[in-house]
Amino acid sequence: MNCLHCDPNPSGKKQCEILLRSLCWNVGDPDYPKEWIYDQDDKPACTKFQKWDWGNDGDPDEPDNPKAPVPEDPNQLCLPFILDEINTTKTNEKHPEIPMLL
Repeated sequence: MNCLHCDPNPSGKKQCEILLRSLCWNVGDPDYPKEWIYDQDDKPACTKFQKWDWGNDGDPDEPDNPKAPVPEDPNQLCLPFILDEINTTKTNEKHPEIPMLL
């Protein structure tokens, strides 16, 4: 309940879809959230967790909130990524077996 992505107020406008899906689906189901993992001590953890103090920092989605995080650019790459998935290679004309970065 101290996450940027989940308002601790049950009737709040921002509720955690990852937590909800982890409660609704079994680990092997395709709809089970990939962000919900179990650490080395077999404790549940969310890889998307971002600490946020809703009581002191307010609503992170309010446009006038000076503590609100900077929104992520949807065009920015997040590591790790696979070059083939983002289509950054082209064929080397002299050596077609060797991919080239764009």
